Amino acid sequence: MSLFSYFGNKVLNMRDNPTTTPSENPLSHTLNAFMSNCTVWRWEWESYRKTALRTIQREDADEADKTLRSTLSYVYDSNSFDTAPINVIIYVEQCGGIRPNQRIYVAPCGDGLSLVVLWWPWGDGCTTSLRVGLAGNASEESMMEFSTRFDS
Repeated sequence: MSLFSYFGNKVLNMRDNPTTTPSENPLSHTLNAFMSNCTVWRWEWESYRKTALRTIQREDADEADKTLRSTLSYVYDSNSFDTAPINVIIYVEQCGGIRPNQRIYVAPCGDGLSLVVLWWPWGDGCTTSLRVGLAGNASEESMMEFSTRFDS
């Protein structure tokens, strides 16, 4: 595989395409890393959006940001959003787009699929929603693996 792989008209740097063991697919690898870094976080499953949701308070924001950056290789905001891979752009636009102070954390999972965390601060200045989803054409198997990790 070359260093860069074209996805639509965007270039996705494949250096962060997870290196997996023979028995582990890229999505499993990324989910394992994400869940191991977020062991104390409790998630709610939003079946209508097919996302996991949790909220954090202002005093936990720096630690949450550090935790997300340790697993998800790319971070986009309203100023850099147009440089995100096209699968991420489409996903975020379907979620209502991005506004100032919002962030998108992304980990490529191979084959045009990405694990995405949407960082959406509330208007109260105290609370932030974190929504985890899959951007791209997730197979039924991938969606099943993803949902079972969060829907307990």
